[in-house]
Amino acid sequence: MALGDLVVEDLTDVSVDTASALISELGKIGNWLQALGIIVILWIIMQIINFIFNKKKKERLESIEKSLKRIESKISKLQKSKN
Repeated sequence: MALGDLVVEDLTDVSVDTASALISELGKIGNWLQALGIIVILWIIMQIINFIFNKKKKERLESIEKSLKRIESKISKLQKSKN
């Protein structure tokens, strides 16, 4: 019986050491995944901000384009009236 108790005690020690090492490694992996998640969230936020700025630029360019078309039509009307 004494030998059986020693074997069980050794197995318990090994399994506790293995479990603590496994938990430690899982914790490290969890930290890396958390850091990766933060990076992805920051990237998404930057993309949203970039999208908003690009939309505003596009709206400004479209208003400039409309103004140019209006000016061109007025110039062509003036040219036709001169001729």
